[in-house]
Amino acid sequence: MYKYLLFDLDGTLFDTSEGVLRSVQYALGKMVLPVPDMEELRCFIGPPLTEIFAEFCGFSHEEAVRATAIYRERYSVTGVLEVQPYAGIPELLAELDAAGFVIAVATGKPAPYSPQILANHGFDRYVRAIATPELDGTRSEKCELIHCVLDELGVDRADYDKVVMIGDRKFDITGAHEAGVAAIGVRYGFAPAGELEAHGADYVVDTVADLRRLLLGGRA
Repeated sequence: MYKYLLFDLDGTLFDTSEGVLRSVQYALGKMVLPVPDMEELRCFIGPPLTEIFAEFCGFSHEEAVRATAIYRERYSVTGVLEVQPYAGIPELLAELDAAGFVIAVATGKPAPYSPQILANHGFDRYVRAIATPELDGTRSEKCELIHCVLDELGVDRADYDKVVMIGDRKFDITGAHEAGVAAIGVRYGFAPAGELEAHGADYVVDTVADLRRLLLGGRA
């Protein structure tokens, strides 16, 4: 079915909500703004931080950049450790690797955080390539990240039908289609109900077990 599996990180491989949302609360508090509870801030998981700070708080670009810098004061030290892989993901990656799939990561979480999280949990042994935005926000579009990963892997455009992006938000789905590859949406992540379907995911799965069945089929 597919050979090249490109995974999102937040909401797909890892539940990163605690570290992200506590760091958003930290930034809002430092900027002397009301601090909502974490449930109200879940929209911060997925989009580029400067964009969502501007949208959620009504910030100017300069204010959003400042809020993002304050967020990273906490995230770089504490938030990056407040993550857990979803149940079944470590086993799934091991199976996929053993079955000969090429595993990569295309994520909106910038370096150095994404490589650090993957290494902390031993996932770097399976990941052949990773593309992330820069801390200054450049290379933040999912389509661009996907192309960067495929270029690093040496995947020719004639083989794009062997590639699938796996993610939990609309950005993963639309970015995959803009890049010319298929997309699997996972409902166990952070997308609001119906978002993955509304943006045209080629497949949608509810659980990690469902994802395994889709990718591995009848393989033991």
